This record gives sequence, C-alpha cells and structure tokens, in this order.
Amino acid sequence: MTHGEIWLIDFGEPVGSLPSKVRPAVIMQNDLLGIKDLNTALVIPFTSNLDRADYEPNILFKKEETGLSKDSVSVIHLFGAVNKFCFDRKVGKLSEENYKKLVEAVLKLISDKEFRF
Repeated sequence: MTHGEIWLIDFGEPVGSLPSKVRPAVIMQNDLLGIKDLNTALVIPFTSNLDRADYEPNILFKKEETGLSKDSVSVIHLFGAVNKFCFDRKVGKLSEENYKKLVEAVLKLISDKEFRF
C-alpha cells in the first residue's frame, strides 16, 4: 500500500454521515515516514454521487483518471484513518499530479493559508 493507490475498502454499516459499505478510497499516507507498519492507513473515500463535486474542496475525477468504473468525487472532509484489515483490493492509482491536487484540497480543508505545490 502506497500513497495515491485506490483500494476498495469495507467501511461497514452506515453511521451518521461517515462513509459506509464497500467503496473506493485513495491512500493519502506519506510513504517516507516509516509508518508502513501501522495497522491503519489514512484515506479519502470516493462517491459516485457527482453532486458532491459542488462542495469545495471535493474533486471530481473522470474514470480514466482513477481506473474506477464510474466518474467519482473524492470527499475531502471524510479524510481519516481506516484499519488495514478493511482493505479488500487495489483497483487503481492516481497520477502524481492528481495526488498533489488531493493534498492541496486537504490543506485547504485544514488550514486558513493557501498552499501550492
């Protein structure tokens, strides 16, 4: 598992507004920190509900950019840790350019400063 990979993850039963069921998510964890041995990974889930692209800083990705079967939206505010035993299988990988867009979106979510790579 490495940053930018897209995996199907079983998020379990719906609880409030958290991600649920089996859905794709992109790994956002820095590979250079020596934390690969942890039992969790930081991810951003995707949804096929394209209306979610209207909510900043979510990002719409075409299926050709993700390897998924449908165009999908990365739901930035649902960024969080997931147990690795919930990961099913790798289904795609984002380009470094698209991965950097996600990093910028996360920074936009958590900071009042503008960051650019």
